[in-house]
Amino acid sequence: MTVIIAAPFIYTAPHSYVTRAFDFGRQFLHQWTVNWRFVPEEIFVSKEFALALLVMQIATLVLFSAVVWRRHIPRYYHAPHKYFKFLDFLSDMVNELKDDVGISHQHPEDEVDYPISPDDTILILFSCNLIGIVFARSLHYQFYNWYFFTLPYLLWRSGIDIRAKLAVFFLIEWAWNVYPSSHLSSGTLALCHVIIVASLVVGHPVYDSKLKGVISKDQKTSDKKKIE
Repeated sequence: MTVIIAAPFIYTAPHSYVTRAFDFGRQFLHQWTVNWRFVPEEIFVSKEFALALLVMQIATLVLFSAVVWRRHIPRYYHAPHKYFKFLDFLSDMVNELKDDVGISHQHPEDEVDYPISPDDTILILFSCNLIGIVFARSLHYQFYNWYFFTLPYLLWRSGIDIRAKLAVFFLIEWAWNVYPSSHLSSGTLALCHVIIVASLVVGHPVYDSKLKGVISKDQKTSDKKKIE
């Protein structure tokens, strides 16, 4: 959809369209930023800070592709392409870290081949959108509408305690209602974002195990019907 909307502009002025879309020289006012107010102004307006955010966003998307989304659409990763082999390596490395700290996770041999469900689609879209929010160069107050309605779902899918989920949700609400933003409110918002992203990487053992059980049962039923 994004490509279709952008097609007329890319066709008529591709260089201008791309350079303006990724214009690291664009300046944002430090006094109006909601998410990075705690960052010193000289760093906030620098090109290096903008580039660092872009690199971290891409790295986080790759991490989610290898670890989070893989848990729910494993069959799309069984390919010989080098990118998928890299994702396998990254996934194995994260799983080893989970084993070291005693966090349960789904092993590759336990992966079940099944079609993408609406729940999988929602998780991918919402988490991808959240990553864009986390590493945005500057968020202004109207951007809260961009992801507010995804927060209950993402927190539900996270592996943190219910009390922590409620605390994160209300702290985010508080941070967005501080005007103008302060070092404390922006730092709190950034921390809450990181907590959600990290908890999605760790996963929800109870939810994932239930999901796996339901899928395995459905797959067995489907196989039985094929045999009959």
